[in-house]
Parts: sequence; C-alpha cells; structure tokens
Amino acid sequence: MSKVDEQYNNLKGIIDEQKEHAKNIIRNLESVQNYRPPPQNFTIETLEDLNNFSGGVEQMILQMR
Repeated sequence: MSKVDEQYNNLKGIIDEQKEHAKNIIRNLESVQNYRPPPQNFTIETLEDLNNFSGGVEQMILQMR
C-alpha cells in the first residue's frame, strides 16, 4: 500500500508542476495579447513635439532679452 501511495504522490507532484507551468504559459500569452505596439509615426510625432517645445523655449528666451 505504501508503494501505491508513493506512486500516487509522485504523479500528483508531476501534475501539480505541469499545472503551474501551464498557468505561467497562459499568463505570458495573455500579456502578449494585451501588448499594443506604438503607432508607426510615434518617432516622428515625438521629434515634432520636441522641436515645437524647443522652439517655444527659444521664443521665450528671446522675449526675455
């Protein structure tokens, strides 16, 4: 009977380990599904915003002089 209990516990351990592994895989897949890449023109928009900000700062400096 102890051999059966030992085998049962071994199999239960394997199943629990596989269950945890499957949960991790599902969690990773869900995070990949939720990923939204930045828009294609993200860099261009950022550079334009920085140039506009820089221009605004330069204008303020000129006004202060």
